[in-house]
Amino acid sequence: MDRKELYRSVLEKFSTGITKSENHYIVTYSHGLFEGTCKYVEKSGMSKLQPQSIMLLTETDMGDVIEFIHKESPLSSEDHNDLQMYIREHSLQVIHLTINGQ
Repeated sequence: MDRKELYRSVLEKFSTGITKSENHYIVTYSHGLFEGTCKYVEKSGMSKLQPQSIMLLTETDMGDVIEFIHKESPLSSEDHNDLQMYIREHSLQVIHLTINGQ
């Protein structure tokens, strides 16, 4: 199993929820005592070259989630950057699926 597949399979064990207030979205991950959050702010039409809104990740607290993944399959120092990117991609996908009603 490659690392991305491992991250995906472990994150599937977590339930996710979204809290929205004004232009902020908070994605919450929880599995037993392990919890984490990713906070995004929606920026609308920042320029003529970027007319549609974008989501900017402003804050994360995913220590518990990373700890759980490490318990499932020990992480090396090289794994941390890939894992952080995967979590960002996953949390953004959760927001887009929610916004699009899927």
